[in-house]
Amino acid sequence: MPETGKMLVKPVAMTWKQHSGLSAEIRAKVSPPENRWTQWLGETPKVCVEKANEINSGTKKRLGCETPELSTLEVFYDDAPSSWLFCFCGSGMEGGFTEQRLIDDFGRLPVVMRQHIRHLMGFPIENRPPSATAWALPTADIILWGLDFDLMLHEAAHILDNKHKFSSAGSFRKALENDACLPSPYASQKINVTAEVWAETFTVRRYQVEIVEKGKNPESTIDLSCMSQQLDVIRNDTDDILAADHKPEYCVRKDIDGDGAECCDNPHLVEGKWNCDTINSNPSLEQLSSMEPFITFYDPVIENDGADDKRS
Repeated sequence: MPETGKMLVKPVAMTWKQHSGLSAEIRAKVSPPENRWTQWLGETPKVCVEKANEINSGTKKRLGCETPELSTLEVFYDDAPSSWLFCFCGSGMEGGFTEQRLIDDFGRLPVVMRQHIRHLMGFPIENRPPSATAWALPTADIILWGLDFDLMLHEAAHILDNKHKFSSAGSFRKALENDACLPSPYASQKINVTAEVWAETFTVRRYQVEIVEKGKNPESTIDLSCMSQQLDVIRNDTDDILAADHKPEYCVRKDIDGDGAECCDNPHLVEGKWNCDTINSNPSLEQLSSMEPFITFYDPVIENDGADDKRS
């Protein structure tokens, strides 16, 4: 990931609890769009099979589970014509996990942000690598061990940033150098990785957009003037994009075979719900049995040892 080029020592605007509390308030006060889902039987995206069966060198365990234990849901939201595929190892996630809760939480992300993401994977928390609780993959997929909207928003921010290269722009680097503080202890720890600082600041900006500016009785009274330039840059870069209705050009092709992998090319509204006539759901995946495993390069972007004020 891009680096700042030098170590910056700055105070932080809020503790870990205060920062994660922003996303918790978003989750509590932002309603997801209406949604529906169907379960696929015996079929799942190739990347889900690969990552679920990948052996972590530290734990010597699978990241997820054996292939027969994987289940796949095709999820539709009323504010988008194309569907998303969610992969689970049964119901092995902790933290109040249900399929519907994860579907609703994903729906709380702006629709254009969701369109940047290909697949969402939920794996058992006891299988997570020692230094991570969530991954954002270069393939635009997210893996969660346990259910946490703060982590989901952070990982989604990485995927959005990876597409548009916001964090590596000179405007954000300059803001980072000029501001008097950083958003969180995690941002301070990762100060030499601008993508991490950007993702932490992005959460703060989404709180401003979804809670403060929409008058939803914000609970946070933290003074953010010390990081105003970072917030201004992210506002200028992302507010208009994420305020839009779905944009077909941001849809990511699914990691499956057949017509169902394609993005919708003729979206249209029917009784307030987006539809797409050309998408053939639940295609045949006959090639799965002959698939060979491969190792991908991923970034463990969240670390948490259970401490109150830091993520690692």
